[in-house]
Amino acid sequence: MKAIIMAGGEGARLRPVTCGMPKPAVPVKDRPVILHIIDLLEKNGISDIAVTLRYMPGEIKNIIENAVSRGEISADVRFCTETSPLGTAGSVRNCIEVCFDGAREDFLIISGDAVTDINIREMEDFHRSRGKMATIAVKAVETPTEFGVVLVGKDSTVTGFIEKPEWREAVSNIVNTGIYIVTPELMELCPGEGECDFAKDIFSKVSDLSENIAAYCTDAFWCDIGDSESYLSVNMRYAPFTGENCAVSPEADVKGSVICHGACIGSGTAVSGSVIMQNVSVGQWCTVRDCIICPGAVIEDGTYAEGCVIGEKAHIGRSCRINKGAKIWNNVNILQESTVNGIIRESGSSASSYSPENILRIGRAFGTFLGRNASCLVCADRSGSGCMICAGMESALASTGIAVKTAEPVSLSVVRWICRQGVCDGAVYICDDGEIKIHFLNRFGDDLCKSERRKLRSVYNMEDFAPVRKSSVHPFENISSPEDYYISSLLDIFRCPHKNLNYIGRHFTRSQRIAAAAYLTVKMFPDAPVFLPASDSMAAGKIAEKYDRYTIRCGEKDGDIMSEMEKFMHINGVYAEYLMFFDDLAFDLGLCCIDGFISDEADSDAEELIRIPLYTSETKIDCGKANKSEIIRKFINTDIAKKGFELNDGVCIRSGSCSARVCACDDSSAFKIYVESMSEEYGKEISGEIVRTLQNLLT
Repeated sequence: MKAIIMAGGEGARLRPVTCGMPKPAVPVKDRPVILHIIDLLEKNGISDIAVTLRYMPGEIKNIIENAVSRGEISADVRFCTETSPLGTAGSVRNCIEVCFDGAREDFLIISGDAVTDINIREMEDFHRSRGKMATIAVKAVETPTEFGVVLVGKDSTVTGFIEKPEWREAVSNIVNTGIYIVTPELMELCPGEGECDFAKDIFSKVSDLSENIAAYCTDAFWCDIGDSESYLSVNMRYAPFTGENCAVSPEADVKGSVICHGACIGSGTAVSGSVIMQNVSVGQWCTVRDCIICPGAVIEDGTYAEGCVIGEKAHIGRSCRINKGAKIWNNVNILQESTVNGIIRESGSSASSYSPENILRIGRAFGTFLGRNASCLVCADRSGSGCMICAGMESALASTGIAVKTAEPVSLSVVRWICRQGVCDGAVYICDDGEIKIHFLNRFGDDLCKSERRKLRSVYNMEDFAPVRKSSVHPFENISSPEDYYISSLLDIFRCPHKNLNYIGRHFTRSQRIAAAAYLTVKMFPDAPVFLPASDSMAAGKIAEKYDRYTIRCGEKDGDIMSEMEKFMHINGVYAEYLMFFDDLAFDLGLCCIDGFISDEADSDAEELIRIPLYTSETKIDCGKANKSEIIRKFINTDIAKKGFELNDGVCIRSGSCSARVCACDDSSAFKIYVESMSEEYGKEISGEIVRTLQNLLT
């Protein structure tokens, strides 16, 4: 079998390690990771290899060609360089054409920036015995949220995928390792040109996953070097290790570390749990703990460094303190006796995690997220804290080249409407109702969906902010009196008799509001689907079922509901339903449109579902150090789940009179159980059964 190594990635999350070298070139046990992959292939009898390149291709070519000249590699290695991004599947398609003359045979695909000892011969035998279009190597991991989760059915068949789930979506801890065996039939699903990805584009085109894709479950070691933590972790597997031509003082205390060739460590210095790359110089009486020190860096005497990354050829003056989480970019000079926190890109800079500095960091991250030449509305309520944060956000956004628009204090609903009118490409809304909340909105005025939240978080963490010249800073623009236009637009949608406005003071729970919105949508808009959030939507679902209305199940967070609704905005009534979900005034106006709802002429069953509160409960179960996604995977196979479940922000179990959802918490070691029921007794029974089932799995 021939193999293709995908080695085109930049490794942005691994910076500053990858600022001066491509990700497949980073050393593991003092050897570039891509050479470990080639060793693995050769040990498994594969000698016909191609490597796809894009980022710093010359660097990787030199590494492999030098290894060939030294006699370390005997395989025939070819190279295929992309001139534009092609995606994982697109790069493989291109490589087969360029390096193998379009051969119609099965290929092994493996990443050039992961470390593994997977048994490829065994995987190949498994693939041939199954006769599927593709075989995916999968593995159980502790933290599945950084990977693509693979849902595996009976007989090792693939039944579905969840790409980089949040914890509440992580219903399994079995993840895609990015190691595939693909057939010509699968590659035919990849278009002849353009960007195409296996996980996003190819596997989604396979009509019957379980019939066409197999999952090879492996217990072998596998680690994707995605960030500095995983990079440090994979190196610690080989510690202690000291490379050639190192000068380590006999009076130095070096424990559990990888010391690469040419490194120097002075007397009295303590190094533990760290990777010291080639030609690094660490002076006397230093402490280096759980750190990554990149090639050619110099650390002078008396410096303390813990849990940090120091870039290539950076110079740390004597008696500095580099605190946990700090990242110092390449060639940065840190003056003696400095204390360093956060990310340092330039000599003499500093970073903080608090207050005004952090607000500026958040604002710059959002400006970079929106992109060059975008515009952003910044608005706050009338609170002093809101105004303070608003001012910081305006400056931060302007510093990334964003055209900032301002407005007098208005409601969040008005800000959402302004975005939807095309006035701006995004917005920041700050309010303080006892707790400060910052809402980041996209061009539709929606809260950010999962993929947008992940992208913003990545920009914030890496601090890779867009620069701007002084001449490119835009003057601020004020938007005046938007409320009047907004109210006018609502009255165009909800043509209600104003005499009914005296009915709008009624209090609704979230479940009742969703049910009322469903009923109003059914009555007012014959073509609009009914949207059902993951929780609090049992009554709304029953109303939709009664009127035989098409339903669309959404996630739980507002941004995810909004994102789903945006796909259907071309249908009359969906925007009205959106407003009833997220705008109190629009919801009240919607109620006034239905005379029957007010005057007791409405459908009695539907009105009962709206008026009578359902039994609801929310239970939290601590799980300690247990693997949350593994517990959820086991829960799916218990008796209570086997009665029937669906995946939607967790595991949802529905019956005629009860709805329950079980999900892992995003921010704590715990599970949450949400239950809705027509009967309090039955709701408590179901909740108790789920709690007992989870507790049994945790013991």
